Amino acid sequence: MKTLFATFILIILSYTVIGQNNIEDVVYLKNGSIIRGLVLETIPNQTVKIQTVDRNIFVFQMSEVEKITKEEKPNTTAPNSSMSTETTDNRMEVAQAYMSNIISNESIGILKVITFTKMNAVEMNNFGVSFYKIDYKILVEFNNPGWVCGDPFTNTIFDDFKVAAKEPEKGIYGAGYNDFGEKVTAYSKGQQVEFFGNVNLELSENGWRGAIRNF
Repeated sequence: MKTLFATFILIILSYTVIGQNNIEDVVYLKNGSIIRGLVLETIPNQTVKIQTVDRNIFVFQMSEVEKITKEEKPNTTAPNSSMSTETTDNRMEVAQAYMSNIISNESIGILKVITFTKMNAVEMNNFGVSFYKIDYKILVEFNNPGWVCGDPFTNTIFDDFKVAAKEPEKGIYGAGYNDFGEKVTAYSKGQQVEFFGNVNLELSENGWRGAIRNF
């Protein structure tokens, strides 16, 4: 009787573990992105940190998040196949999440992505590693006022997405310029800026992941 009872408990625990392993965290962003993985940290009213299956870690401001849920993992494998092209072709989703995370982090939450549009794309293979290069157009919006060094009509303004939360002090070149002679441009809350660039994804054993970004 004891042996039978112990076996029954093991069966119940096994099904419980299997059920838990089939559940994942899903972060829905207001820009339409859907990020699946494991939520590592949530700071109420501030940020959420999530790790995807390919080990990428993304941090988003709560102001960018529509909702966070737990859902059953989608079936990403086809019968007699190690990878289903149809179900794992989430390259645009990965690229948008990758760039949204970079922009949010480097701008200390001042910038958020409104739209991410693919202009062109090409698949490459270097030394046996598959890459997918996406030429994109991004529309960003200022969550709060910010100051950016550079020309607002060139891509150099967002080379690293750094935005100051307060106006920089007057540099040696006078008001409106920093010490490097770069123009300081002020942006108001809600103002939007569009720019172009490209991002490379690489195919790992766990799926596509962000690799290199260019402007």
